[in-house]
Amino acid sequence: PDDSAMYTNMGVLLGKMGKTAESQEAFKKAASINPGAAGQNFYNLGATLVNSGKAAEAAEAFKQAIAAE
Repeated sequence: PDDSAMYTNMGVLLGKMGKTAESQEAFKKAASINPGAAGQNFYNLGATLVNSGKAAEAAEAFKQAIAAE
């Protein structure tokens, strides 16, 4: 339950399966567990949202990635 890499990988997998909401939660959980990798996780979240056609939400995720870095 405290392995951020597992949540990151789960977020990627769920995104590829089209499960955007679940993917978002996994990336957010990974970012909360490991703030040092939050930028990567918010970037991955943004990419998943872009692929889902949710550009406005993706822009917010990318802003969070920049802020985290």
